[in-house]
Amino acid sequence: MTRITDPAAFADQHQAAVSHLDRILDRTGMGMTLGTVEPWLSDRIDDLLKAIDNGQAETCPHLSAGGPSPCFAALWRPGRIACPACTSSLELDQDPRCSRCGTDPGEQIGLRTVQLANLAVLVIECDTCYAPH
Repeated sequence: MTRITDPAAFADQHQAAVSHLDRILDRTGMGMTLGTVEPWLSDRIDDLLKAIDNGQAETCPHLSAGGPSPCFAALWRPGRIACPACTSSLELDQDPRCSRCGTDPGEQIGLRTVQLANLAVLVIECDTCYAPH
């Protein structure tokens, strides 16, 4: 695939990817975090973005260097980025852990999504850490 080099074309493709992700999240009913993100979560997302920038993230083969696409990451699968068709690679472990404190959330899992432009980051929280955001 040819890499997009024209800034206007890249901006257009980026906005299209953001809009596409918005529609996916609306259709699936995945909750969004709006406003301020807690420091612990901001740090975890920063680590993810650094892994992407450094080429250390494991990316889905459907995501190309040609241009922006909607994509997903899950804090329980560090460094893995998936396209919408490959989100099954982000499935929960049989023994999921809270993304914040690492405890077993039991049957009460709080799942939320933080959207950063065309990237949706999935987060699990236990009852103690989860509060409606």
